[in-house]
Amino acid sequence: MKVVFTGDICLANLDPRRYGLAPDLSDRLEGADLVVGNLESPLTGAAAGSDQPLRFRQDPVAGPVLRRLGAVTLANNHILDCGVAGLRDTVHFLEQEGIRHCGAGETLRDALRPAVVESGNVRLALLGCSRWCATRGRRPGCVSDRSTALTREIRRLKREGCFVVVLPHWNYEYVHLPSPESRRLARRWIRAGADLVVGSHPHVVQGVERIAERAVYYSLGNFVFYEGSLYADLVDYSRLKEGLLLVVTIAGPGRPRCEAVPVLLAAGETRCAQGADRERIERCFLESSQPLQEPWGRYRRTFYARARTITAKESRALRDLAARGGIGSILRRLPRARLQDLLIRWHAMRRP
Repeated sequence: MKVVFTGDICLANLDPRRYGLAPDLSDRLEGADLVVGNLESPLTGAAAGSDQPLRFRQDPVAGPVLRRLGAVTLANNHILDCGVAGLRDTVHFLEQEGIRHCGAGETLRDALRPAVVESGNVRLALLGCSRWCATRGRRPGCVSDRSTALTREIRRLKREGCFVVVLPHWNYEYVHLPSPESRRLARRWIRAGADLVVGSHPHVVQGVERIAERAVYYSLGNFVFYEGSLYADLVDYSRLKEGLLLVVTIAGPGRPRCEAVPVLLAAGETRCAQGADRERIERCFLESSQPLQEPWGRYRRTFYARARTITAKESRALRDLAARGGIGSILRRLPRARLQDLLIRWHAMRRP
């Protein structure tokens, strides 16, 4: 069974009917049994209704990109940008198009339901989760990445003989290193039985780590995304146009074969990177992977050295949020803060 995982997909501010995939990239996808992506925006005509500093919405049109997808995770910080109506419209559209989905729903039970695909002797189960928009009981949203129910579901699917893939939406935008917290979560899922972890959200490429012979790809970067929708002025602009296509070949109970293919977001299309572009993305991927081999204490120091980049982005987002929704919109977000966020602020203040 050959499965291709893409980076972040968002057609907001793009024409879904015209945005395409270059022939070399299409050929890569054509030979796959399944193409899986992170759908970063609701497919709906409903009005935006969240307190996000950046809000996305795209028309429910099955253009060249969406037609290639066989499954998506909806677990991300933008799936409720248009409220429950946007989530319902998205699920309805995907089911009409025959695209499987996981990670978000109107109840925790719905959100926990895996996307299952069978091919030959392989039964693949996809589970999505996010640190944002968590659902509890009958409240719509995403499976929390800290959820014990998620860990139980991984164990259950593994007992049933599934090849289990966890698709977390995590880490910090524009930073090439995963947080210590996300590395701990990856270990929890691997111990529970996950065979592969493929992350999203940072919009830049992060590295790969092997835990108990299982691969954790912390971020594949962008696949389809209008960079003007992001805080492009805070980062190296070119990095937002880069990503990886992860080609995974699963043959029975053994470890899968994984190939990371560099891709480039060009004008009106995404294509396989060539020449100097390919070398640059491969070098970034390698350099982002190397610190993951360091002792834990040294890695923490390396990660927190990036604290100023993270706090600059978060401060910009909070200013935009306050300008639109007032101080109350910020106060409502405070309960979502984690210890990792506070540690980043602390290290940013301490560094000269």
